[in-house]
Amino acid sequence: MERPATVQMLLDHVALLARARLRWRQSRLHDALTDYQNCGRTLSEHGFTNPGFAHWRADAAQVLFEVGEVSRARELAAVSPTPTANSAYSTAASWR
Repeated sequence: MERPATVQMLLDHVALLARARLRWRQSRLHDALTDYQNCGRTLSEHGFTNPGFAHWRADAAQVLFEVGEVSRARELAAVSPTPTANSAYSTAASWR
């Protein structure tokens, strides 16, 4: 039985998000960042742009900070109104 494209895309997104988190924990920061950015791109291409639904931004902001891209981290953390992202934004706002 073939899955609808949206269902398959969402399953792929969950797998990609898990891989990004694993790579982050392995200190493979640039690989993790690429995966997080692909999460955002894929969701956006399929019309999933609500930051409350797409929980990749807060983690990506933290990875950006870890690789020294503080201004990009702040911008990304500020996009999402979710509690996780609000915490990430508060943290990002204190980054110098």
